[in-house]
Amino acid sequence: MRLSALASLLPVGLVSSLEAIGINTDIDLLFGPSDLEILRRLPPQTTSLKELRKSISLVAECSSPKGASAFQLLQEACPYRNLESHCLELDSILEGGFRSSYVFEVSGDRRSGKSTLLLNVALHSLVDDPEAEAVWIDTTGDFSPDRAAQVLECFSADKPKIGVLERLQVALAVDIETVQRVMQVIISRLYTSQKPRARCIVIDSITPLLGPYLSSTSTQGHAIMTSFMRHLRSIARTYSLVIFVINNATGILGSQPNPQSIFPDTVKKPALGVSFPYLTDATLWLTAIGSGGIYRIEVLRSRISRTNAWCEFVMTHGILLPDKVVRDRVGE
Repeated sequence: MRLSALASLLPVGLVSSLEAIGINTDIDLLFGPSDLEILRRLPPQTTSLKELRKSISLVAECSSPKGASAFQLLQEACPYRNLESHCLELDSILEGGFRSSYVFEVSGDRRSGKSTLLLNVALHSLVDDPEAEAVWIDTTGDFSPDRAAQVLECFSADKPKIGVLERLQVALAVDIETVQRVMQVIISRLYTSQKPRARCIVIDSITPLLGPYLSSTSTQGHAIMTSFMRHLRSIARTYSLVIFVINNATGILGSQPNPQSIFPDTVKKPALGVSFPYLTDATLWLTAIGSGGIYRIEVLRSRISRTNAWCEFVMTHGILLPDKVVRDRVGE
């Protein structure tokens, strides 16, 4: 940068005097002769040593980018906080909620509350952040807008709910090719920083998308599954998203207890084979306890929180009740 661009900020006549001795740019002034040498070469009475040093400091300030602390840079790199369920015990076993930039597998038997729990989480994320958007990819045609409206209506009246459902985008996709096209649209919006900005994506469920490709006699299906899940993880990392994939349950030979669970009544396991959990960052297993609306969630495997941590919570009429948790314990 030429010193003439800063002439209005420096003492009158100093810039022309510096140019007369060959100092024309900020680099010449900052990395050239010492201040004493510059003062010696300037015409007498041009400036004092104190004023010259002040001018050099001013030029350095104008030529340098604003400094930032490491903490500030970290905050800018990770601007999005975890998604919270608003159930303290559930968020606790996940060590603060569902972390941005990760893919969570949510599995369990039929009627174990998988979709209901994630609908509550997605809607809470929209209420908490008025600039957030959630994308629900429905692969079975079971999503109910009326149920989403009923859940939202039961949330606390302390936070505004106007426009929340408009930011819940629902896409019907019955095959993996359609899901990939939906993901490409999401990526395009994220790349251009359009608002509202997607915070979480729910695929409900992933089992019918990938299951038909899997075969014990061919590796092609496994390659498709691996490629697709790696793509999801890359999207989550790049755009600080939370991605949920709901997976169905399958039986265990002889109805033996699942060795990954600490509960002997867990006699099923996530579908899509033994390698699928390793393509996500955490596997959560849901179980309905009786018929009183009590559910148990257990972390079967996780790279980002404690494995076998669990708690019990209550959902009634599709509403996750944060103040009705019956028990919380962390497995050793």
